[in-house]
Amino acid sequence: MRIAISGKGGSGKTTLAGTLARVLAQQGLQVLAIDGDPNPTLGHTLGIPHDEVDTLPALPADLLETVAAADGTETRRLRLSIPALKDAFGTAAPDGVTLLIAGRVEHASRGCMCGVHAAMRGLLRELMVDTEGVTLTDMEAGIEHLSRATLSDVDVLLVVVEPFYKSIYTGEKVVSLARELGIPRIVGIANKVRTDEDRTVIGNACARWGIEVIGEVPFDEELRDAEQSRRAPMDAAADSPAVHAVERIAERLMAVTA
Repeated sequence: MRIAISGKGGSGKTTLAGTLARVLAQQGLQVLAIDGDPNPTLGHTLGIPHDEVDTLPALPADLLETVAAADGTETRRLRLSIPALKDAFGTAAPDGVTLLIAGRVEHASRGCMCGVHAAMRGLLRELMVDTEGVTLTDMEAGIEHLSRATLSDVDVLLVVVEPFYKSIYTGEKVVSLARELGIPRIVGIANKVRTDEDRTVIGNACARWGIEVIGEVPFDEELRDAEQSRRAPMDAAADSPAVHAVERIAERLMAVTA
């Protein structure tokens, strides 16, 4: 199963992605976590030491090659098999998660990240035949990955929504574009919920968009403390309300996609 997580910047999608990856791995699933943000921080949330994250390998810009078919048509495919790709560029994270970093911005004035988006499209497409386990992709904030059809081959899109206008505004755009791409299942995650009013605001928005809210994560100061201590939620706050909420989301996710 190929899962992607999207939402407004600051909505908590990377915290959700890293925690969900660890939860699924602890349940015995083989988990490949892909950091699709050009400022990759998923490694921190997975529990990789902070002084190592910036040195982790990223996928090369020339990951795709053009192949000509007998009829003269051309297609783009990965230069490496999925297992070879994991061996060459994957990083072992806690609980058996494998992390792939799609790319990173290293210097100013180096142009767009078009190659990264193309490589991720090819990677997710070829993962269609990799039937083992779960691929979980943490996308960059906003909607560019949808305008570039980076997520056209995912099975499930989790839209992370906070109870704030700009988060809801972005969520609506994400859902609309995801439908244009034909993503089979789009669901909402209510994040940073403090009150019944927060729950209602997010629920009403998702109802307008025609998507189901499959879980909610409460606002949790233990996650803030974990962030300030530079530790992953699963390491610093494994018994916190937010982590338990993600565990319930994992159960629900497996149920609705079975």
